[in-house]
Amino acid sequence: MTKSEEITAEIARLKAEYEEALSPESRYDDVSKANLQKQYEQLTARLEELKRSQSNEPIRISPKGGVSFYGVGRYPVTLYASQWERLFNQVDAIKAFITANEPNLATKPARG
Repeated sequence: MTKSEEITAEIARLKAEYEEALSPESRYDDVSKANLQKQYEQLTARLEELKRSQSNEPIRISPKGGVSFYGVGRYPVTLYASQWERLFNQVDAIKAFITANEPNLATKPARG
């Protein structure tokens, strides 16, 4: 379970507990209710911060265990580690191919 998933699960648990605390037959006093609300707000803020920090990372592990590289296009480039290794071993050949075929290749402006 990722950190984001853990926090989301904890938020759901706290939210359910808080809603129970608000019911008329609640066993919670006002201090407990305020404490639950504070924990909920802190976790929600932490989750948002975590999501922002993750969205800035160009390389992540995909749900299936691949390595995803973000920022090249609309979707990430995702390969398994062994596929990345094969690609790295062919870097010189790829560069030579691009140089030799440059007039025939399309280019796309960098995303920004």
